[in-house]
Amino acid sequence: CLMVKDAWEIVKGEEVLEQAATQRQRDEFKKRRNRAAATIVTSISSEFIYLLTSWDDNPSEMWKVLCNSFDQDTMSNKIFLKKQLFQLKMKRGESVENHLRRMKELVDRLAAIGAEVEEEDQVVLLLNSLPESYSALVTTLEQQRDLSLKRVQQSLIHEEMKKKEKRLADEENYST
Repeated sequence: CLMVKDAWEIVKGEEVLEQAATQRQRDEFKKRRNRAAATIVTSISSEFIYLLTSWDDNPSEMWKVLCNSFDQDTMSNKIFLKKQLFQLKMKRGESVENHLRRMKELVDRLAAIGAEVEEEDQVVLLLNSLPESYSALVTTLEQQRDLSLKRVQQSLIHEEMKKKEKRLADEENYST
């Protein structure tokens, strides 16, 4: 978005206003700089605006503050995210779709800091995160060769649909 708005060089600090710039050049630079700052501010969640209040008109400093706050590839951040992923369990009453989304968010966050999680490991973690009610499916899936993450996800969604249909049928039979 910043590249499209011709402002990325300003944000990176590679483009600065020359002392000998004409008034027109100064006005154009200020407009692009303000556009960059506005783009940054409107692109982040409102809960993090406080990080930028000291840098009202300096998109380069805004960017540095955001990078220092969120682009941490420190060992402690990796450990924290990996612990969350390894301890992830499907919550009681949680949909499979939501559980898969929570897992993907953690995997994506790890990948963003250079700690990619291999697909095979994702399969193992996903199967391990399921409640006892999925144990028959887990056993069946574990017996398959060439088991992909996509196949496991599809099987889980299908199993959830079957469980819902059975629950509805049971409720209907009970009420009649």
